[in-house]
Amino acid sequence: MPRQFGFALDAAYVGRMQGKVQKLLTLKEGRSDETKIKGTLALFRLRAPRELMEVGYECGFGEKNSMGFGMVKVEQGV
Repeated sequence: MPRQFGFALDAAYVGRMQGKVQKLLTLKEGRSDETKIKGTLALFRLRAPRELMEVGYECGFGEKNSMGFGMVKVEQGV
């Protein structure tokens, strides 16, 4: 039975970026409710049932999606 789920960062992209695909962002900088969030910006491949991929596309992947994190752009044939 083939694997239904898979997730991997694009190794060639990570190599071109010399492994620097994470950023530390500061929200509300300088305020008492300042928050630091580590995010990743990288190409990745996902293998999952279509319905789950659609949910991820619509809602975002990961956490803090209501703040705009987790957004993806689909690239065909990459």
